Amino acid sequence: MFRYKQQFNEVFRKIKKMLELTNHQFKNHKFYIPKHDLKYLFVGTFNPEYGRKVPYYYGRKSNYFWKIISNIFNVGINPFEDNFFKKLEDLKIGCIDIVDSVIYEKEKYHSLINGKGYSDEEIFKKKNNITINYNTQQIIDLVKKNNLKKIYITNKGDVFRKEQKLEIKKIKNYCDVIYISSPSQYNVHKNSGIDKLVKNWRFNLEF
Repeated sequence: MFRYKQQFNEVFRKIKKMLELTNHQFKNHKFYIPKHDLKYLFVGTFNPEYGRKVPYYYGRKSNYFWKIISNIFNVGINPFEDNFFKKLEDLKIGCIDIVDSVIYEKEKYHSLINGKGYSDEEIFKKKNNITINYNTQQIIDLVKKNNLKKIYITNKGDVFRKEQKLEIKKIKNYCDVIYISSPSQYNVHKNSGIDKLVKNWRFNLEF
């Protein structure tokens, strides 16, 4: 019996060594889940902890999220500025990603998820053997706490497969889920600037 237990423990250690957990980059930050009052909640996808460091959601300089928000609300807001969080609270804007963490075979997927060329397709669209832990309940809690009638997902949803759509369906039991145009650099260039995106966001935010 003791010998079998040793063998089991050895197999377990080998499996554990093969697997890797990547948390969200902001997992241990106090702003990971918004604490202030919200009127608008924007939901993104995932930002791996080993990826390029940014100060806040949509914080890459190539992302146009905050430029669009600045345009719509007629206020300059930039996550690289000291007064950013004060402005965020004043506007009652909050952000969160649908994915909390992922578990995968380290040798096979580490560079795909944590490298500079990371794409959401690696965990969503492609049929990779990756276990995804979601922030679904945290999003629902924010909706209930702030009595939100709708939340905004910053992509058209075409990157999601059945598994993610089931998570979105759970949220839809508590509020409307609105898909708005992605603020990515690629999408801005595709639309020849941010004007069309600003128009799309204004319409969906009923601003």
